[in-house]
Amino acid sequence: MKKLHKGVWILTILSIFAEARDYKILINENGFDTNFPFDDLIENFVIEVGYYSNKENSIENFNMTNRDGKKATKIDENNIFLSVMYNALKIKNSNIFLGLEYEKFKRDKEQIGYYIDSSNQTPYKNDVNIKGDKINIISEITYRNNSDTIKAFLRATVTPSTSLDIEQNTEIFPNATTGGNYNGSTTLDLSYKIESEIKWNMGKYLNIGIGGSYGFIPYEYSYKQLNDQKNGYIEQKISYDEKTIEYFTKIRFKKLFKDILPTIGYKRIEIKNSKYNDTDDNFIFAGVEKWF
Repeated sequence: MKKLHKGVWILTILSIFAEARDYKILINENGFDTNFPFDDLIENFVIEVGYYSNKENSIENFNMTNRDGKKATKIDENNIFLSVMYNALKIKNSNIFLGLEYEKFKRDKEQIGYYIDSSNQTPYKNDVNIKGDKINIISEITYRNNSDTIKAFLRATVTPSTSLDIEQNTEIFPNATTGGNYNGSTTLDLSYKIESEIKWNMGKYLNIGIGGSYGFIPYEYSYKQLNDQKNGYIEQKISYDEKTIEYFTKIRFKKLFKDILPTIGYKRIEIKNSKYNDTDDNFIFAGVEKWF
């Protein structure tokens, strides 16, 4: 990741993503279709299969109010989706869908860095692997105008509970290199997300999309934390609420490769946390969106 100017980062090739979240295999009453955009008009029941993959590398300040430092983080994220949607209502150019979605995910984070403690630089290594699954309740409204130059969707997702398996391996040098291992499971309470996008068809070769989302997740889990003597670890239970606001704009290039849409764009993510510091990041990203 390279810094373009203050607050703006360019994701290098290590941060390229592949996304099929909005372009899925669809099975409806007319049969099996393997090249079908999410916002085409469809009727009755639809089965959707989706996949999302993302890799990120970043270098940033140590995010603690009472400590300075630096950290380098590598994130590898993979999600798969299987949903059943019902076209409950069709009004002219709009459709209302209701459905259920099963989501299975995995998120691996590797982090190294240092923090300044009593004027001393303390190196550390912290790896956290999270995997889990959940059932989402979905309602979605799609719209397209008569000329197909404008398409839009608004989706609300409610998740009654989320199951997580957490694996932690922390080493703080030189006095706490052992004992920072944790394996456990937890279940998160109700969360939700609201997301939308408007797309303008700019002709044969590209379209432009502007969208955003708002999400809420109540976290509660256990982890290993450095003890007061700073020579070992204790297990600590933590709970906090997290709100995520995201804005983005995308340019998708069409007709360059069969069923693959090279995509560039800008994204801003604001995370508001009831326990830790609020964060915000601005990204210029590049990747592909694949039609299956």
